[in-house]
Amino acid sequence: MPKLNWNAFLGKHKSGICIEFVFGDYHDLQASMRRARATGARIVKSGKVLPTPNAVMTKLAAEAVKGDYTIRADGPIQTLLFANGDEAKHVAKEFKATKKSVSPDRPCTAAYQRLINMDAHKALAVKFGLY
Repeated sequence: MPKLNWNAFLGKHKSGICIEFVFGDYHDLQASMRRARATGARIVKSGKVLPTPNAVMTKLAAEAVKGDYTIRADGPIQTLLFANGDEAKHVAKEFKATKKSVSPDRPCTAAYQRLINMDAHKALAVKFGLY
C-alpha cells in the first residue's frame, strides 16, 4: 500500500509501532557542506552528494513495507510508523534497532531506535541506488 501522510495514517490507524532512525552525523555533514559552499571546496571528490536521511528512509520503506506506513522527518531523526506490527518488528530486527520507552506524546504502541552513523548512511544510500 502507498505511504500515507502522518495525519492520514493517524486518522486511519490511530497508532502503530514506531522505529526512530537517528542519523547522528547528519548535522556535521550539513555544516561541512555549508562551509564547503562558502569556500568553494568540494566535499566528495566524486562530486556525489549524500542523500538526506528522509530520502534514504523513503526508499527503504517503499522497498521493505507492504502495509500502511508513514514517515515523520525531524532533521536527523526519521520516525517510521507502521500499521503492521510484524513488518515493524521485521524491520527493527533487520536494522538491529533496540526497544525504547514509548513517549506519551507519540502515537506509538511500541518503539524502537537505531543510530545510523555516516558509514551506515552511505551504505544505505548505495544499497538503494541513491549514492
